[in-house]
Amino acid sequence: MTMKEHPHAEVLRAIADGVPLSEFEAKCIIEDEGFNRPLQGWNFDNAVRAPNEWQVRRKPQYIMVNSFKVPKPLDAFESEEYFTPNCEEIDFYCCYRHRGDVEDGLWLARGIVHATKEAAIAHAKAMLGIDPEYFK
Repeated sequence: MTMKEHPHAEVLRAIADGVPLSEFEAKCIIEDEGFNRPLQGWNFDNAVRAPNEWQVRRKPQYIMVNSFKVPKPLDAFESEEYFTPNCEEIDFYCCYRHRGDVEDGLWLARGIVHATKEAAIAHAKAMLGIDPEYFK
């Protein structure tokens, strides 16, 4: 009989590897109030003991672009599809399929690869000096 991995195993591994608890946040699925609780104290204890009642994630990270806060680009590809900011496109982004080619590596090295189109749009707007929060 094989044991099923704990739902928060990836988070617990990151904590064991030295990522501080302050980098994570939790939400109680039963209350459905969003990710508004720090992962420490009783929240951590509950998330470990009742993993089906809690979701845990790493807090979103940000960078500054032209004095605007935007989601931090990816350090590595997370899935086949990714998004880049594009100031020439009407929608402010382009969508690509990760193929491991030179272009993929170039976008990653330039720090413009995002997991979501919303993050790429915010990045493009900030590059143009437009507040990403304006006209969402």
